[in-house]
Amino acid sequence: MTQLVDRAPGLGPADLPSFLLAGGEMAARIRDHDWSSTPLGPLASWPQALKTLVGVMMGSNQPMFIAWGPDRTLLYNTAYAHILASKHPDALGRDFLDVWSEIRADLTPHRRPGLRRRAGAHGRHPALDAPPRICGGDPLRVLLYPGPGPWR
Repeated sequence: MTQLVDRAPGLGPADLPSFLLAGGEMAARIRDHDWSSTPLGPLASWPQALKTLVGVMMGSNQPMFIAWGPDRTLLYNTAYAHILASKHPDALGRDFLDVWSEIRADLTPHRRPGLRRRAGAHGRHPALDAPPRICGGDPLRVLLYPGPGPWR
């Protein structure tokens, strides 16, 4: 089981990355995780696009996750930790499809269209026709799957 480790004792709120100021338990786990052993690398080297998405996710009370990059590195908020159940906290920083290996075959068809900009499970969406945006020299593609819950 992953242990929370305070890698920088005495850190105050002003010392935390701004995208991790909200989010409770999972913000602390993301901050304290050894990201250098993952494809994402250390927090300080994360692209701004990823930091922005993590910040939005941390501020949400709806279950949310991010499977980032070709290695599908998993990040998630506290609400999604409840969905992971016994897979939490070991799922943090692992390949999303490895975390959900028992349903990998069911998940793979949903992942591929978003990465290839083809029709998804719900048909063609105009957002998939747009060219990828460039963020810091890297193409950025975002595919959103709305879940149940109140929308404001």
